Amino acid sequence: MKKLLIFFFHLFFYAQFLSGQNPLVKQWDHRYGGTFFDGPSVMIPVRDGGFLLGGTSGSGVGGDKTSPLIGVTDYWIVKTDSSGTFQWDKDFGGIKSDLFRAGCQTSDGGFLLGGFSYSDSSGDKSQNRKGGLKNDFWVIKTDSAGNKQWDRTFGGNLEDELHCLVQTNDGGYLLGGISESGIGFDKSQNCRGNRDYWIVKIDAFGIIQWDRTYGGAMNDYLYSICQTSDNGFILGGHSNSGVGYEKTSPVWGSADFWIIKVDSVGNIQWDSDIGGMEPDLLQVILPVKSNCYVIGGITSSGPGGNKISMNHDTSLITYDYWLVKVDSLGNMLWENSIGAPGDEDRIDYLIQTSDEGFLLLGSSSSLAGGDKSENNMGPQQMWMVKTDSSGNCLWDKTILTACTVWGDQSASVMEGKNGSFYFAGCSDAGVSGEKSEDCRGLWDYWILKYNDTTWTYYGTMLISSDTSFCDKQYIDFFDLSTNNPSSWQWFFPGGTPSSSTLQNPTGIYYNTFGSFDVTLIACNAAGCDTLFLPNFINEFPNPPVPTITWNADTLLSSPAFSYQWYDANGIIPGATGQYYVYQQPGNYYVVITDSNGCASTSFAVYTGIEDILNAGGINITPNPSNGNFILSGAPVNATLTIYDVAGRVVFYGMTKSSPEQFQLKAQEGMYFMEIISGNKSGRIKIFLKN
Repeated sequence: MKKLLIFFFHLFFYAQFLSGQNPLVKQWDHRYGGTFFDGPSVMIPVRDGGFLLGGTSGSGVGGDKTSPLIGVTDYWIVKTDSSGTFQWDKDFGGIKSDLFRAGCQTSDGGFLLGGFSYSDSSGDKSQNRKGGLKNDFWVIKTDSAGNKQWDRTFGGNLEDELHCLVQTNDGGYLLGGISESGIGFDKSQNCRGNRDYWIVKIDAFGIIQWDRTYGGAMNDYLYSICQTSDNGFILGGHSNSGVGYEKTSPVWGSADFWIIKVDSVGNIQWDSDIGGMEPDLLQVILPVKSNCYVIGGITSSGPGGNKISMNHDTSLITYDYWLVKVDSLGNMLWENSIGAPGDEDRIDYLIQTSDEGFLLLGSSSSLAGGDKSENNMGPQQMWMVKTDSSGNCLWDKTILTACTVWGDQSASVMEGKNGSFYFAGCSDAGVSGEKSEDCRGLWDYWILKYNDTTWTYYGTMLISSDTSFCDKQYIDFFDLSTNNPSSWQWFFPGGTPSSSTLQNPTGIYYNTFGSFDVTLIACNAAGCDTLFLPNFINEFPNPPVPTITWNADTLLSSPAFSYQWYDANGIIPGATGQYYVYQQPGNYYVVITDSNGCASTSFAVYTGIEDILNAGGINITPNPSNGNFILSGAPVNATLTIYDVAGRVVFYGMTKSSPEQFQLKAQEGMYFMEIISGNKSGRIKIFLKN
């Protein structure tokens, strides 16, 4: 095993003072917009330390917008550096309305952008709507500079709205949202009620692998999805359906939280209904430790049903934030209503913070009272609430502006390093309160950074090497404090040994993958100082050995973050893409790297065999097919092997005649068929569309 050294210089002390007083101090803010309407939905942290803001724009060229508007509304992304300074922007759309809802950075450094579209093929949209005059899911894959690589439209015969997406562990994506459609086009199951949860699994190239519909007899709205540690998924939304179809519990009020746990191919494992006697609307679900989940939404219910806590305003149907924790089977562990005497319109984002508490971001129309410590300056402000690990409110912060007609809406929050937090939303305010720049149009993107003043540092800390490693490692630790400590107590949870009283413990072995805390307590005659580093050691597995599929003169690696191709002479300069077109026969292999910087090497592929397809006369029909293919022109007794895009064998057989009929039973998508006869071989793409 490679031994890496980590050095601590001086001592670093971390403490968090918990009180009701808001500890945040603004560091900077920036607004981005055109001359009309621009509203963000997400803030995506980018690996270079910057941010990508994604949302819906009705603005043409002007202000910060450099691309013309294509339709009524388009997707608009803005890339900033780590200080929130504008770097570039991109506009994507068709000729009608396209509404952005979700996005993520992908393992190759690009981005997947998603929402729903009313546009037919036009502008950046390559496919017509599936449902005539209705809207469909629309996703766009870009590279790291925001250039479109591909787009896909998914839908049935009626309305389909994408509201959430996630990249999956196999390099593909899961898309989630709401559907009114029955069987047809991309939808394989009938609608249960008026509206249902609909999830669509696609591969790394946007090809459908499977889809699932879940619902009761009424309306069910899916807004949040996450992949779980068992490679399944947790789905969160709200429902006003009673028992029936996939819903196994009655609804308490007019709408309840409804969560569904499914396995890796969408089979239901359990579902859970959580609510009071009035509307309760789920907007975010978050996996936490011990296979539990924390749910964020809004509630207008008092005690009753699953709900114990009181709402803060019982005079009218007004909403509070509602934070709920459930166990691995969806049973409620605790819940808390957080609000003020007024209306908390929505919660848009929920994160778990480094102290294992939670930060909720939404918008509020309330004055001070209850859990809210500040009056609004305008009619509606972004409002954040910090809780402990049990959902108890610790402090809150109202992001003040003199907003007018439209008010301020929240979009996203993330925790940075050293007690920093970043917030994104939209505002129609001019310079006022926390906002330092005038509004460009009716509504602009707005990003802010705050520091938590309760983080205190004594001395400095320098680290001589990275603290993230591939494979399992023996690690040496050194204390180089300058205040002459006389005793040391180290704690290495997850390491072997798990503690030490040496000044410089060596050979600490981490036998499992994950993130691990490190603590050092160093003492001298004047007292003790503590260095606590949460999630300091990060050990990642090397990625699986990549597979190479071969089609004519093109080699294709299984998906990864980055690639480097080699031949018998060594590295091939510039061959750093997933595809490599070789110029001459020989041995080729690829080294892939994942997003953690861990690498694996493929087996070599020899490409010296004559391509059987060059002789001509070989044909496969129909292509695409529903699984029944006819291969004509191939030699008798040739070997047929069909691979999926990850290089896995899904079919193997021999030709007995020409033409040869065969049936492929697999999920919808693209495959590679390899034909081998004697010393000749060839590969051809085939497409399965169920």
